[in-house]
Amino acid sequence: MKNKTYYVLALSIVAFLGIILLSAFNQEEVVNAENHSNSASVQVEKESSILDHSTITEKMNGFMDTLIQEVDSNYKVQAYQSKDELIQAFEQYTTEALASDFVSYYYEEKQDGMYIIPMDAPSWFQEENDYDMIKKDENTIQLTQSNYNEMVGEYTLVVDFTFQHDWKISKITYQ
Repeated sequence: MKNKTYYVLALSIVAFLGIILLSAFNQEEVVNAENHSNSASVQVEKESSILDHSTITEKMNGFMDTLIQEVDSNYKVQAYQSKDELIQAFEQYTTEALASDFVSYYYEEKQDGMYIIPMDAPSWFQEENDYDMIKKDENTIQLTQSNYNEMVGEYTLVVDFTFQHDWKISKITYQ
């Protein structure tokens, strides 16, 4: 009888410790930033949103697809008439402030519409290359990726993603 009591007590302690460990784990913020693009993910558990490779690729490609617009032979933009319209098109990918900075740099408005200023597109994210992710604060993850481009050589792209109901690109810098 004494052995049964110890056995039941031991099982109870193990179960109790398991419950404590599980509840402690569920309240922690999980950061899993591996240096392999297909498995890189960072989770802000409080918001129940994961910044994974798929989300990063969607946001980065969407940003570039929106930035580079179809133009006619005079560089007049076909799909948008004003900078404000184009800035709104970035809404699902970036913060308004970042979209405004890029649109102001790459486009100009004239009486008859909006024109792209002819120049090379920025060196950009390469989804097949590795990258690192660092949690900067509660709602910001910083992605860093080193790449090579024939025109500029080696460069490091640093992109901040901020979570405000959805992940958005909030800052882009080069090193």
